[in-house]
Amino acid sequence: MMMDVLMNNMMERISDPCCTVRMLAVRGLGNIAVGSPEKVNKYAKELLAAMSSGMEEKDDPGKHITLEAMSGLSKVLLYLDKKNVQLLVVYIFMKIKPFLESVSRDTLLCCHGYHPAAAHCCHGRVTTLLQPTVVMVELPPCFSPLLACL
Repeated sequence: MMMDVLMNNMMERISDPCCTVRMLAVRGLGNIAVGSPEKVNKYAKELLAAMSSGMEEKDDPGKHITLEAMSGLSKVLLYLDKKNVQLLVVYIFMKIKPFLESVSRDTLLCCHGYHPAAAHCCHGRVTTLLQPTVVMVELPPCFSPLLACL
């Protein structure tokens, strides 16, 4: 009951005119996975839609909403049923590809969260999908341990 009220309230805030409110709504929706992992599959459609819209946010000069959406999606993916993640894996990586290509340190570290979240149910497909993208990105040497995990 309480979770339904929270979900509805945060989903309404996704379209708020204020960037900070939208960012906090996306953060709250992502944190549902941490606070109530058993509810993730119940609200999977809504959570994935919210994270996807956050990643497509145009009015986000500092990319704060985008980073929150990517972080939230990495949390949600950990608790989704394997079959749901397998159906979405290509879509998810196509969404994050632009951020890997225009990499900043924060963006790369956030994107890296997808690999462990999805790897448990994708049987190596994650590395195959990410490899061409990561090769195209010019990274500082300090990121080589991170890329070794991909």
